[in-house]
Amino acid sequence: MPDGTPGDKGDKTMNAWNWITSNWTEIVAAIGAVIIAARVIVKLTPTNTDNEWLEKIIGFLKGVGLHIEK
Repeated sequence: MPDGTPGDKGDKTMNAWNWITSNWTEIVAAIGAVIIAARVIVKLTPTNTDNEWLEKIIGFLKGVGLHIEK
C-alpha cells in the first residue's frame, strides 16, 4: 500500500501519469507519424495481410478515442 514515501508504487504511477499528460501532444504526434509511415509501407507491399493488420491497429486506436482518417 502506498505510504507517500518517495519511490513507492503510487508515486511512480503519479509520475508516469504526469509525464503522459504533460507530453500528450507529442505522444499523439508520434502515433500519427507511425500510422502514416505504416500506411506508406502497406501501400508498397503486394500482400493484403499487412493491410488487414494495419486496419486492426487503426480500429483499436479509434476504439480508445483517437480520430484517424483515411
